Amino acid sequence: RSWVVTSSELGVGAPTVTLTRAYDGTRTAAVVAGALSGVAAGHDVTVSATGLYDTASAGTGKTVTVTYVLGGADAGKYVAPAAQTFGTGVITARGLTVSGLAAVSRAYDGTTVASVSGTPVLSGVVTGDTVTVSGTATGAFASKGVGTGKTVTVSGLSLGGVSSANYTLTA
Repeated sequence: RSWVVTSSELGVGAPTVTLTRAYDGTRTAAVVAGALSGVAAGHDVTVSATGLYDTASAGTGKTVTVTYVLGGADAGKYVAPAAQTFGTGVITARGLTVSGLAAVSRAYDGTTVASVSGTPVLSGVVTGDTVTVSGTATGAFASKGVGTGKTVTVSGLSLGGVSSANYTLTA
């Protein structure tokens, strides 16, 4: 007599997939595998999952593919569950902050116009990405009344560079 031993493909419950995240320069999607089914009693088999977006770029309607890897002493007796895809992933633009600018003190003139000095410097760019900031920084005081320590809103700056579509300026 001869016996043919075949590996069994295991089933896996629905994974928990984080479909929305901020841009970080990678394709990685956070995922936790669902529960395994089809493992024979007494067998030591575990499952882990990896999720990948179709691209690393910010955008909507992205496909996320989840693949499975088996572990444990008896994993070689089984076939990992088939990959699953989800077409609802979103990578949001990463917020960048600007430093290096300061409002210039001035005498009361009845307006909210604020002069801004300094050179804008971006913080939060992912290593390896090319993003620049350009434009003329203009400022507006929160109110036209006399005071110190007043909030100034800066505008007039924009992002450029090969990777700029993955970013947005934040307050």
